[in-house]
Amino acid sequence: MIAMNANAKQMRRRRGEILDEARALTEKGAMSASDQKEFDRLMAEADELGARIGNVARVDELDGELSQKANLRTRGGAEGSSDPDTIWRDTKTGDEIRALKKGESLAARYQGAAHPNVTLGDCVRAMLAPGTATPDVRAALSEGIDTAGGFTVPETLSSQIIDKLRAEAVCTRAGAITVPMDAPTVYLAKLDGDPTASWRGENATISESSPAFARVTLSARSLATVIKLSRELAEDSANLDATLRNALAKAFALELDRAALFGNGVAEPLGVVNWTGINTVSLGTDGAALSGFDNFLDGIYEMHVDNAGDPTAAIMAPRTEKTINKMKDGDGETLVRPPAIANLPFLVTTSVPVNQTQGISTDCSSIIMGDFSQLLIGMRTQLQIQVLRERFADNLQLGLLAYLRADVVLTHPESFTKIVGIKP
Repeated sequence: MIAMNANAKQMRRRRGEILDEARALTEKGAMSASDQKEFDRLMAEADELGARIGNVARVDELDGELSQKANLRTRGGAEGSSDPDTIWRDTKTGDEIRALKKGESLAARYQGAAHPNVTLGDCVRAMLAPGTATPDVRAALSEGIDTAGGFTVPETLSSQIIDKLRAEAVCTRAGAITVPMDAPTVYLAKLDGDPTASWRGENATISESSPAFARVTLSARSLATVIKLSRELAEDSANLDATLRNALAKAFALELDRAALFGNGVAEPLGVVNWTGINTVSLGTDGAALSGFDNFLDGIYEMHVDNAGDPTAAIMAPRTEKTINKMKDGDGETLVRPPAIANLPFLVTTSVPVNQTQGISTDCSSIIMGDFSQLLIGMRTQLQIQVLRERFADNLQLGLLAYLRADVVLTHPESFTKIVGIKP
């Protein structure tokens, strides 16, 4: 019997296995008493699972907001594709939310916004010495001052930093979709189960089969960093604007990648490896070193069993990349990738840890492989900055506390595989 807490996918898979077993019994011809008893038991279990699956479908149907607006994608592809657009629909408001296309700039959506000539460096200098600010800078900052002494950076500047963050983030390069969030919380529909088709005889009633829809929620979470800079740099540097953009983008990108892949879901997003439903390939109880590409092929197999698409990338630690690059065949030649992964991008980031525990080993790492178009990065474009004047004053330094709001969700966890237990 399947566990009572099994999900709909597991129940449907088990029901298919039961029907195959029952069919095998009928194909034997006349059944013995024991075969008949086993056949009856299998059919009873199949009926029970059918009822449980039906109950799940009824619960989904009762979610009126979802059933009315569950148009997952009204057209197009993903950030990693060449299709013209991807439209998501907010299941609470019904509003369309257009994901960013590959290479599209978020800043382009704000080209006509106010204060086009104000830079991030201008804003920071004005925060340090308000009397030196130009009228344009004062106007830009006055629109976003808060009670804690922080400032909301104008949308044009905030979106430019987010564009640079996207370029730095490995998950985005792997094909993750960026969804601008126009509200702190955005509800999106996702397909939680595929519809099925069945053959029918002439004049026979067509069997009903409805896809199961579920809802994923993007809830803007604060992502923060503190940057130290000298007063001299802040006051005199000609490239302060570029320096700040690069520093902020790199800091935010590294942490966003870490949370998107390994986040615990408490005060941060739930990372890919912690989602229920993703596939796992293990290198053993206590882990082992990679010696070939079989683990990648096993991971793709698990994804295909779940009717998922091919992976768009595999993300790993630099240590793992080094191991792969040094793998040799029996003749001492560099090991060649098999055709199935010959063109799969191997992307590297220090956001992947190398101190994971597997059994008695504490020096393991992971590879996250999957169709990253099924990973959504929700972005709120408000970037807040506060000047910390006293914290580093003894070194004649200033601190800039910066934070933005973002979230990460998976729309199809089965499209991912984690390869775990990778030792040096």
